[in-house]
Amino acid sequence: MNLLPPPQTVLETLEQGRQQVLLALMRRAKDCLSLDGLFETTVLDVRELLAADRVAIYRFLPGQNWQEGEFIAESVRPPFGSLLGYRLRDHCFSSQYYEAYRQGRVWALADLAQLQKESCHLQLLDSLGLRANVVAPLIANGDLWGLFTVHQCQAPREWKGEELAFVEHLTLHLGLAIQQAQLLTEQRKQSRRLAELLERRRVSERILDQTGRCVNLNQLFVSVAEDVGRALGVDRAAILRWGAQGSIQGGKILAEACLNPLAVSLHEQTRNAGDWEALFSLKSPLDAVADCGREIIDSARARQLQDLGVGAFLNVPLLEGQTPWGVLSLQSRTPRIWAPEDQEFCQKIALHLGIALHQRHLLIQAKNKAASLETLLAEVQTQKEEHLKALQREKALGEVLDRIRQTLDLESLFQITATEIQRLLQVDRVAILKFNPDSSAGQGQFISEALARPQIASLLGQRLDPPLSPSLSAHFQRGLLLALDDTEERQLSEHSLHFCAQFHGRAYLVVPLLKNKQIWGLLCIHQADL
Repeated sequence: MNLLPPPQTVLETLEQGRQQVLLALMRRAKDCLSLDGLFETTVLDVRELLAADRVAIYRFLPGQNWQEGEFIAESVRPPFGSLLGYRLRDHCFSSQYYEAYRQGRVWALADLAQLQKESCHLQLLDSLGLRANVVAPLIANGDLWGLFTVHQCQAPREWKGEELAFVEHLTLHLGLAIQQAQLLTEQRKQSRRLAELLERRRVSERILDQTGRCVNLNQLFVSVAEDVGRALGVDRAAILRWGAQGSIQGGKILAEACLNPLAVSLHEQTRNAGDWEALFSLKSPLDAVADCGREIIDSARARQLQDLGVGAFLNVPLLEGQTPWGVLSLQSRTPRIWAPEDQEFCQKIALHLGIALHQRHLLIQAKNKAASLETLLAEVQTQKEEHLKALQREKALGEVLDRIRQTLDLESLFQITATEIQRLLQVDRVAILKFNPDSSAGQGQFISEALARPQIASLLGQRLDPPLSPSLSAHFQRGLLLALDDTEERQLSEHSLHFCAQFHGRAYLVVPLLKNKQIWGLLCIHQADL
């Protein structure tokens, strides 16, 4: 009884399985954060789909001219041995096969016994314990990154065309995933490098700003040691000031930042001159030692540095003018290469510190000049605005006078006057008060009015209550104005207070209207809110 499915069913199942594997690969590659996880899942899926004995990914080692590589991912069916981590060296690959694979060649071998005995691959493939295999290139960024291999170890195997097409299609997507991962890795490196450069720039600018306004240099040194130490990622940063006449004798650590809990603090510890000389010695323009154990020839100094927990250091001289003042020292517990940009950064910081006082003086002068210039510009702008307002008022006044001349009706004349003054001065209320002829300028009535908004209470038709006091009436009789900027802040006479209170305002300008040298009424200008 035949329990095997018919051939067409097998092909349909294989086709569906290939689609699922490819879709899963593309989905995982899209969100791929780790190539290792992607490789492990892919080799397992392909081995199960193709019923192969082993599926592995072989990566060429950088800088070996495609002659040496290593198996970095694998799925193998027992009892066949694992190749994971196994390195191969093939001297003839780069000369005979590299270009073909780079162009996308997929190589299929049905039976190892079919290879010619003189083939340079025969012994190598035989060492892998396989009888048949498929090898497809993994191309990333236009170059050969590695090989995707499918092994049949127990017996020969005739590889079907659709199987080879599937492997070829799969490796194209794997190559894109590798390229994407490489791009992401490079972007992350560039981002980290950019972040480091930006942080160093911020540190440099911050120190430059501090040197310009700092009064307490000791505080500045502490800040510099911490900021520079963190920016360079060292274990310890220190600033030492030389003794008299630039001698190590009498030298003193002014600032120290221990950025690693394992780093032994030097601050406020009694050290002999030999320790200071071992740690803070200088070469012009700087002293950079990447590995104290190898580069320090003096064995006594090497032991002293070891006792101080220093495996590498970068010392930069601090100058006050042209006179040696001290040293900025960056120290690492383990060997470290000081990159040119590290040295350049520290020299820039040392320059900032060396000219701190002079730079502070220049910055103060520059700030004062800038402030004076801003004040002058503000004054010019204010004068310009005032001049413009004056021109606008003169123009508006001319327009008001023209309109007044065009009417002979007193009621219309008063309304035009009130309306135009309110618009011109942008106040809340302008009203015209006419005194009763027999009241001696003490009692009167509002006969015209212009309001800025409807919410303001109208005075039209109202009488003065209480009447104008004799003193205030005499004030207006003499043709004098009454100008109050703020009734809440200015002390007013009782009569003036009563007079203003009935208008419900904060600021007033009252102008007497004279007829034949006798007071006729008042032009009242009110502002409710300042």
